[in-house]
Amino acid sequence: MTYDEVADKFRGNAEFAKWPSQKAETVIELVKSLENAHDMSRLTAAVAGLSNPSRESRENQSADPCWHSQVQVPLLAGPRAVTG
Repeated sequence: MTYDEVADKFRGNAEFAKWPSQKAETVIELVKSLENAHDMSRLTAAVAGLSNPSRESRENQSADPCWHSQVQVPLLAGPRAVTG
């Protein structure tokens, strides 16, 4: 599957999960630029729906060290490898 095909599949899964389309698009763009990311904070914040990643993620982490495991994420890819 190409990146665009995987992104389209993710959009469908995100829609099924009733994610706002802007949230899905933000995640797609962040994944596309993942190789250049300094860390994963922007991506994890986007998936969790946080508006201020640095402050809110620290607050959530201090309140619940497993906060990130409670986020439901639509599948980004199926069993096939992503190429391209």
